Amino acid sequence: MLVLFFYERGIDMGNYGYKEISADIRKKIQSGYYHAGDYLPKQFDLAEQYHTSRITIQKALRVLSMEGFLLSKKGVGTIVKDAGVLYSDYMTNQDKDIDMHLASSKDYKVSSRMISFDVRPLDEDEAAKLMLKPYELVYDITRLRYVNSEPLRLEYLLIPQKYFPELQMDDLEDSLYEYIYIQTKQKLAKSLLKITADFPDFYDKKYLCVDEHQVVLRIEQTTYFNSGVPCFLAEIRYGSDNGQIISVFQLDKE
Repeated sequence: MLVLFFYERGIDMGNYGYKEISADIRKKIQSGYYHAGDYLPKQFDLAEQYHTSRITIQKALRVLSMEGFLLSKKGVGTIVKDAGVLYSDYMTNQDKDIDMHLASSKDYKVSSRMISFDVRPLDEDEAAKLMLKPYELVYDITRLRYVNSEPLRLEYLLIPQKYFPELQMDDLEDSLYEYIYIQTKQKLAKSLLKITADFPDFYDKKYLCVDEHQVVLRIEQTTYFNSGVPCFLAEIRYGSDNGQIISVFQLDKE
């Protein structure tokens, strides 16, 4: 009984960092130890439980908030959210740009602001990921995406020029996926994603309106044509807790 008690409570973990603590709390939520609507212990109590500082606890809770597990309310506490899973497979038509989806049922409007649009040669690492030769030309694009006029995510895109020789900045004010299909008549088959939590950089603070104490969600994405050839690379950074992110692993089975 004593061993079971320590396992469920996560006590005696030593001086763990915020990643280990967030992993332990995440496991408790997923296992049902904490239920939707439950309040977590106060930060002071969690710091004692995990033998660490309140600053480390705050970092761990921010990571879980960005992942959609927790909701922090000033003067109230930290609540376990109903939607404990942030990522899921999502089926979509190739002509719709639905690689993000708000968890709310309210109507929303997606818009874009182009930050930069340049053409440059690929370096060796980028070329390998895109299955191209080094120094082939690529569009290097930075785009800010809004939902209902609120900044949601910052996108860094690398799109091979050889596939879209007439691409203009205005073309990316709307759906990138729709533009790709119109130009190539090829279906996008899948996206491979690497998802991590990160601390904000200068551009996150400037465009996503976050401060140094918040955590951003970083997604490295490679999207492929139906032929298996990489179509583009993206780094996407989220700085909002207004919605949930749906990972697009499979776009079309044909």
